[in-house]
Amino acid sequence: MSTFKLGFHLRGDGDPRKLLDVFAAASRLGFDGGWVGAHLSSPLVFLGAAAVRAPGLRLGAVAATFAHPLRMAEDAAVLDAFSGGLLELGVDEPDAVRAALRGEVRRPPVPALADRIWRRAADTGDAARVGRDGDGLLTAERRIALAYADTARRPRFAVPEPGLVDLLNADSWFLPEITLVDVDVAVEELSRVATVVAPALGWRR
Repeated sequence: MSTFKLGFHLRGDGDPRKLLDVFAAASRLGFDGGWVGAHLSSPLVFLGAAAVRAPGLRLGAVAATFAHPLRMAEDAAVLDAFSGGLLELGVDEPDAVRAALRGEVRRPPVPALADRIWRRAADTGDAARVGRDGDGLLTAERRIALAYADTARRPRFAVPEPGLVDLLNADSWFLPEITLVDVDVAVEELSRVATVVAPALGWRR
């Protein structure tokens, strides 16, 4: 069993069909998941399409901000059900979303998805709050990660840098960033990560 999950954070706001091609290639290469950021205008809609093109791949939305938390929770719950419980949900302001997913303001509740919320932290104090709230942490900074680990009962990290993989556990992600300019180039970089970089860090399919 691998010591962490292998994903990628795909950047690029071009043709969504090209983004889907990258997700499909990542699935063939054995990645555990693919994540997109809030730069996409409708990240959950995109991930719904990705669930079809790359079945079995976990689907991550990175630190997404939505105008209406209840609507966002509804859409996320539908996507999670549609994908078979494969959504990892990154939000900047999670309290209202978490309440909705736990059934406080919507029915039926989706408590398992409420336990798969991820956040960024601007400083060590913010990181400590993320840990106390029980959410996963997206970070590229060790000092932020350590402040979070001090308060988290179940620490879960998503990190883009190989130098931080010593922090990871089986619930955590190595999440290198891939910028989509050309599909073939992006797939070549994914292949290098899956066959060279990640195995050297301890990942196994």
